[in-house]
Amino acid sequence: MMKKQLLGTAIVIMLAMGMTGCKSADTKNHTDTVTSEVNKERQAGSEPVTITFWDENAGPTRTPYYEELIKKFEESHPGIKVEYVGLPWSDSKSKYDVAIQSGTTPDVGGITQSWLTDFIVKEAVIPLDDYFDKWDQKDDMIPGYIHSQRDCAPDGKLYAINNTANIPVVWYRPDVLEEKGIDVPKSWNDIFNTIEATTDKGNNIYGFSIRGGSGGTGALEMMMYSYSGISEMFDENGKSTVNDPSNVEFVERLSSLYNVYTPESDITNGYKEMVAAFDTRVANMIYHNLGSYGEHSKTLEEGEYAALTSIESVKGSTSLVTNGCISYSIFKTTKHPKEAFEFLSFLCENEQSIYWNQNIGQLPTTKTSLESDYVKQLQHIRAAAETSSDPDIKAVLLPIYLPGYADLHENVLPSQFQEVLLGNKTAQEFLDNWAGEMTKLKEEYDQYLTN
Repeated sequence: MMKKQLLGTAIVIMLAMGMTGCKSADTKNHTDTVTSEVNKERQAGSEPVTITFWDENAGPTRTPYYEELIKKFEESHPGIKVEYVGLPWSDSKSKYDVAIQSGTTPDVGGITQSWLTDFIVKEAVIPLDDYFDKWDQKDDMIPGYIHSQRDCAPDGKLYAINNTANIPVVWYRPDVLEEKGIDVPKSWNDIFNTIEATTDKGNNIYGFSIRGGSGGTGALEMMMYSYSGISEMFDENGKSTVNDPSNVEFVERLSSLYNVYTPESDITNGYKEMVAAFDTRVANMIYHNLGSYGEHSKTLEEGEYAALTSIESVKGSTSLVTNGCISYSIFKTTKHPKEAFEFLSFLCENEQSIYWNQNIGQLPTTKTSLESDYVKQLQHIRAAAETSSDPDIKAVLLPIYLPGYADLHENVLPSQFQEVLLGNKTAQEFLDNWAGEMTKLKEEYDQYLTN
């Protein structure tokens, strides 16, 4: 049996945009069948059940919104208390790995979809199909998102649900481009030219900021496939396309910018440092996703930031490269799976999905939400929807279903990428090694599926 690749966020949103005229038949408050069953089982006067929730990307720009959602949930579910545990993004995967090994995982956890298959193979999370089938809001979930979660599972079951979707974008400074008389870039060649044209190193202003630290190779992977226009991660023989000459060319061009057209600190910069460089006007462009909107909107004025969602490759084609969504799973160690699903499903309902995404700047995942003013009015959300629904834009699906893929990006590739930026390793050497690791992961996974 061969595993189908994950439906990317781009395809999911395309499906979603075709459903914007379909409202959920039932959008009442969270009083579903699962809730009724749990309430029947809970004896009057008994102590509230406490479940633990791990936030995989805690911080001042997101934690307050979870705190508000938890408060709202507990008010409507007096028999359930939620203990919030915030994990810094840079440490969250390793903390999950340790918890899985020691049997100390939370009841509910936020996870990136690239971790999901690994957690399934390790038997760390439970299937949600029975709970989902009884949930009266399931028909308001955009089917593509549910399908994408099932495609991460070797057995085709549902192990996660997401209330938010994301796509990669280049955040740029429209005011700077206007001041210098530069058109908004349309291609990667335009972007490289704009980076050089908007750099004033003498005044500590750079055209771009590279994410050289945590999360940097994930961004690099999406950028280089967007640049090259290659749409398959493996060739017909199962070999990785990571070291294709056009991908090597991109890494060579990008690394040549370091410390000339980018800040020197980029070598270790993670998400927060890269975003800070943009928001403090040190860097005029960064490559991230819709999720950094919250930071930009608090620091910059309207007209000082915008999202570029469609970029032509060197082939002239346009690809939308994605590594999945942030999702919620219930872990096998839970003693309260029904209560855990009550909280998980609450987070995914229309009202909560809009609240969460409106504050962090991403796309909600319910049919009803696609008709909201939030989706229609914000530039980056509108642009993301338009790009994602463009039939001429091809989705490139990263192989996040491969166990070991996330670990490769977390623990192997970052130091090698830094060596490339420093000039101690060539782009060819780096990508040859990367391709070899990817090919090995694919072979192991295919063998696992056929056994």
